[in-house]
Amino acid sequence: MSNQDRSHPAHPECPYSQERPREMARWYEVEAAKLAKSNEELRQFAYAASHDLREPLGKIKAFGKRLEERSGPALDDKGRDYLGIMLSAADRMSNLIDDLLEYSMVEKNGVPDTPVDLSAVLAEVFSLFSEKLVGAEIHCDTLPVVRGDETQIYTLFQNLIGNAIKFRKPDGPVRIWVTGDESPKESVVTVRDEGIGFEQEHAEKIFRVFERLHTRFNYPGTGIGLALCKRIVERHEGSISAVGTPGVGAEFRIVFPKRGEA
Repeated sequence: MSNQDRSHPAHPECPYSQERPREMARWYEVEAAKLAKSNEELRQFAYAASHDLREPLGKIKAFGKRLEERSGPALDDKGRDYLGIMLSAADRMSNLIDDLLEYSMVEKNGVPDTPVDLSAVLAEVFSLFSEKLVGAEIHCDTLPVVRGDETQIYTLFQNLIGNAIKFRKPDGPVRIWVTGDESPKESVVTVRDEGIGFEQEHAEKIFRVFERLHTRFNYPGTGIGLALCKRIVERHEGSISAVGTPGVGAEFRIVFPKRGEA
């Protein structure tokens, strides 16, 4: 490495060069502490905001229901439409608040180091969707045991299987394949479906918050599910990627690094 290369800081905002490693290390410690504090403040804000929003939203829903029950028959068609739109919007807002809170509460660090049997997790997820999977074609391998947060990993696969059901082809049954593989360094799980798929150019966009490829009228949702999946996987120091083909289906690949003996 030349002296010119060593004179540049490792981070563009770091005022110290690599020739002053102690000062550089201290700078990174301070910045990491600032980031951790900022993240904690954001989580507290999200929790407080969601609590404050729930109260007026709950009143809108409650009094809307009362109005529907007591005065619904007396309303004309347009009035009933207005009331239905109001209640539907309140339900969507409630779901959005819940999803945003769940997203904000996912820690980036400090993931639990406990064994999680992915086969058992998928069995619970399929049981949750049992009514929507009547007539479905499901293929699920014996999956590896990983280490991490079981509740969050359940949420991860709940979202992926839920998407496979939601984005099914309208003229056929749900078809889902879940496969697993292991190497000395990582465990890999793929979730593949034969749904409507998506253009590969959107493979990164779908993991962003509020990014949707379809209108909520055709496919209800808050646009947070896959962003939450990505956040959970990254908390487990892993990765998630997607491959899609319109009219053929989608495949999600999740990589969990080996974090110890399972």
